[in-house]
Amino acid sequence: MRSPRRKMDLLEVRYMPDPWKVLVSCVLLNRTRKAQVCGVIDELFGEYPSAERMARGKVDRIARIIGSLGLQNQRARSLKRLSLQVFEEGLGPANVSDLYGVGQYAVDAYMILFEDRRGFRPDDYALRNFLRYESERFERCPECVNELNNGPSCAICGWEEADFYEERRILCRRDT
Repeated sequence: MRSPRRKMDLLEVRYMPDPWKVLVSCVLLNRTRKAQVCGVIDELFGEYPSAERMARGKVDRIARIIGSLGLQNQRARSLKRLSLQVFEEGLGPANVSDLYGVGQYAVDAYMILFEDRRGFRPDDYALRNFLRYESERFERCPECVNELNNGPSCAICGWEEADFYEERRILCRRDT
């Protein structure tokens, strides 16, 4: 019998369905604990709710908001440049790895959350734990507890994993 697990709380999931916000949160998490980022990210997204707003923002204002994270001047310049690229060029799987300040962690998070890429092993432990949590979670149908032997849908009640993720994106949007 498996021991009960706590709910998986990946910070980036809170900012779905906005890929720019997910990438910004990944950049902030680089060399920083999640608890520290949680202390500044709501203020940052309150002041800069879009890539366009941050691209037009002042580096010193961004740096003041994220100052408690350390490396604030470097991070602020990176966030502004990343935001300018996203605003001017758009964002998609073809260019996410070419964006300024975006490392492998952010690329992997983007591919998992927005491209539903599941069959790989990311280097980061938080992303590996998230993938493990997601895969274990759907061993049984969340609606009728039937075993899901034939993929992401239930033969008994018709539950679809895709419907779950769409509902999750809507819920995450409400939380932000």
